Amino acid sequence: MSTGTKVALASRYQTVAAGPRTAYLFETQDSVPVDGTSADARLYSPFTLSFVPPDILTATMTQTSNSAGVDTIGSGAASADNRKFVNNQAAASKNASITKLTAFVAAGQQYTGTQSGTIPTLADAYTAADIKLQYEIMRTAEPLTLLVNPTDFSISYTKIQNFQNRTRNGLLFEAWGEDQPTISITGTTAGFVAASATGTVDASGNTDVATGYQWASRLDSAAWQNFMSLYQFYRNNGYIYNTVDKAEAHLFVGSIAIDYDQMTYVGNIDSFGFVFDAEIPGRVTFDMEFRVNLIRDNSSSSGTVGNYSSTASSSIEQATPPVFDL
Repeated sequence: MSTGTKVALASRYQTVAAGPRTAYLFETQDSVPVDGTSADARLYSPFTLSFVPPDILTATMTQTSNSAGVDTIGSGAASADNRKFVNNQAAASKNASITKLTAFVAAGQQYTGTQSGTIPTLADAYTAADIKLQYEIMRTAEPLTLLVNPTDFSISYTKIQNFQNRTRNGLLFEAWGEDQPTISITGTTAGFVAASATGTVDASGNTDVATGYQWASRLDSAAWQNFMSLYQFYRNNGYIYNTVDKAEAHLFVGSIAIDYDQMTYVGNIDSFGFVFDAEIPGRVTFDMEFRVNLIRDNSSSSGTVGNYSSTASSSIEQATPPVFDL
């Protein structure tokens, strides 16, 4: 088992915008989060989510950049490891300006349309800084890998058709091809388990904080913090929000990329729900619907075996993975 230094804690995504109706708060943690799952098992087929910034912003803000491109197709098609490398490169240049941008946007909250003397171009400058700040946070955010893979992952394809419009000769059948695929995902978190911090055990062996595998360890557990990180991905959903005016309208719309089983799915989370099931104590079950915009097959060709030869045993042909732009 590993401690909280080995898992994606919820605080890593506290600066990611989640809309005007969501407040992302934290409590003082007394215990040490413990990952009771198998880290080795996740290496074979991890379920990883990452942010894909709006492509129109990426095209504008990376024209003079010498780093690797992070456009929608590139970010969605590349593997999670490649996106993490690009994000780490961008993070080096982000830290110098992130504090100034944060202060600039925070100060802009006092400038509203009801106050006298407000200059319209000043409001535009705050909005531009707000967009730039969220863009930098989104593209440098660390990918999130679930501690436990989903229990169900199914893709549904539906035809867009209609057979209701009536003409003189009867009903008219109309078909427009396939709708965007929808992925139905259900899963459960890992168990709520936490360890005691150093120096909290008394002479009798008792602790003043919740430890072990139990419901009381939920808030301090790695499983719950990993789940709240997933919920933060849903609340952001790749959107650029108007955090200056607290308006409901989205300034730009990006995407979420899911890497799973050698496939990359780029789209948005349509719905997200979770329940506390009495029959599964110490864990939370969840389900979500993911609308797909782009699918990328990251697997490589296994190759073909050539004719037997004394000088060459086989020839391998590598194929470029196909991209399906929906």
